[in-house]
Amino acid sequence: MDLSHGYCMVAVCLALTGRSDGVGVLPDHLSGAVGESVMLKVTITPPSAHPLNGACDLQVHERVSGVTVTPNTTELMEFSSSVRISCHVSTGTSLSYLWMNGSSEITVSSDRVQIDTGTTLTILNVTRYDRGPYTCNVSNLISTQESAPLTLHPIYGPVSIQIYVPVDPVEIGQILHLSCRAESTPPAHFTWMNGVNEEIGSGADFQKTATLLDSGEYTCLAVNNITKLELRAVQSISVTENSLSSGAIAGIAIAVILAVVLVAALIYRVHTCRTGKRKEKFNVSERGSSNGGYSQDSTLSTQNINYADISHFKKNQDVGMKMQNPDISTIYSETKPPAT
Repeated sequence: MDLSHGYCMVAVCLALTGRSDGVGVLPDHLSGAVGESVMLKVTITPPSAHPLNGACDLQVHERVSGVTVTPNTTELMEFSSSVRISCHVSTGTSLSYLWMNGSSEITVSSDRVQIDTGTTLTILNVTRYDRGPYTCNVSNLISTQESAPLTLHPIYGPVSIQIYVPVDPVEIGQILHLSCRAESTPPAHFTWMNGVNEEIGSGADFQKTATLLDSGEYTCLAVNNITKLELRAVQSISVTENSLSSGAIAGIAIAVILAVVLVAALIYRVHTCRTGKRKEKFNVSERGSSNGGYSQDSTLSTQNINYADISHFKKNQDVGMKMQNPDISTIYSETKPPAT
């Protein structure tokens, strides 16, 4: 027969000087599980056949099993709904209950939290921060068991909406990519609109190939289909003409430098050629002038020689010529070198 409490008595042969009772022969209290064995350990060993009675209080329990938690509702609206979570046990006697939120023990620390006889946890006016997970830990003197965790999903939002832009400004021909995020349970539905509130897309992400006409403001509208609440975010986007990469800019710079060097070399070459031609022309002119002067000097020399001869002849024959013919001196005076 299953008993939760029992009383056991053991007669022990003991001859103990100065002792006449069984105090300390057996433990005062002992616990055991239904259907399992219990060992009674005697602590005074009798030296003789003198009997000594000992007594203990034996408590028999059922082991704890089948611990589960269930909420009375799963449709929880933030700030307006309350939830009652019950802890159920399949077997077990003399039970104790401990409620946990994650790794923290739940105590009645506010008017929103209530624990009824240990088996029920009530949370009033739930918020998004009351998700849990919640567990119920049930124990007795011989066993303990914890329930599977329960996570609540209060319905709220949307809140904290934001648009993310990976690249801004966007160049013509690049992909214009916008992402919209908002906290919401259940997840919000997103709609995209341009600067004139014209719907241009749906979903959390919006993409298209950018043109100059795509510059302007973009609006993300987040809607919770259960709370019927909506929230908007606006983002300005700039689309610019294609700009050169750093590699292309470096290439152009090198090309410009080479072009400048080439033009400078060409100018220097042309200048050198022209200077050389002028020097050559000048040398030819000098040689021509030198030759012309030589011919003239030769002629003059010849004339001078002739003139000298005539003069010499004149000096030798002057007296005779004058005496024979007075007109000879006149002829002599007319014979002169040509004017230079």
